[in-house]
Amino acid sequence: MEDGVVLEVSSLKKRYGTHYALKGIDFRFTEGVYGLLGPNGAGKSTLMNLITDNLTAEEGSISFCGTPIGTLGEAYLKEIGYMPQQQNLYRNFTGTRFLYYMAALKGLEKREAARQITELLKMVNLTEAADQKIGTYSGGMKQRILIAQALLGNPRIVVMDEPTAGLDPKERIRIRNIISQASFQKIIIVATHVVSDIEFISKEILLLKKGEIVEHGAPEELLHLVDGKLYEVETDLAGLSRLEQSYQIVNVSKSYDTVTVRLLCEKPPEGYVLSVPKANLEDVYLYRFCEEEK
Repeated sequence: MEDGVVLEVSSLKKRYGTHYALKGIDFRFTEGVYGLLGPNGAGKSTLMNLITDNLTAEEGSISFCGTPIGTLGEAYLKEIGYMPQQQNLYRNFTGTRFLYYMAALKGLEKREAARQITELLKMVNLTEAADQKIGTYSGGMKQRILIAQALLGNPRIVVMDEPTAGLDPKERIRIRNIISQASFQKIIIVATHVVSDIEFISKEILLLKKGEIVEHGAPEELLHLVDGKLYEVETDLAGLSRLEQSYQIVNVSKSYDTVTVRLLCEKPPEGYVLSVPKANLEDVYLYRFCEEEK
């Protein structure tokens, strides 16, 4: 066994019929938060299902701390925490009852379950709502109780599918902070379309496209992908219409009679007042995946 928490994916391929959802993924995860970004159909869900042992790959292997997960069997499953995207929760269960139910499924003894549930409810700021029925919870509270159940049993690999989907900015920030807090001595893999939610907490981000990792790196490293390709242009509504026909538009803002257009291009348009804005991860996403999003 290797020191620390290590999850290694080697030459991983998965096929549905004749279509390859994954075409040979290689990556080594260690302690910290990882973001999975990519358009629909990129292979994010398939990769997560393989890591959580819900699917079997056609080719390649997954090892945990140096040992193939097939050899580890049930011992590996005890190291997995999973937070699904859908909030299909038991509406008539209280938060506490739901967590005890999940603890029983995970095989935790009652005394240990009680200790962990108390700590996790405090972590996700649901102590005061613990005895309320889940059917009365807001969307953000439901997401937080799902995070708590994923962390039951102290798993060393936690997979989260769209943890902030549909939430307001305040709840997104709260959940982002919880994920960061929970990442000590764990590998946390977060698949999301809300790019900004992982930009500030991820150790590394993986960009998936058509079943392959096309880029990966720390967020600040990935920002360099749009060096020399990101501009802001001042124009009017007629100029905006012309720019939309030839350039990838990232954002448009209007002030009085001036329109400021943020765009991605290999060569800036001529005849405009130009500036170079500070890049963010959404710019990188649009640059790498604009064709899939059209």
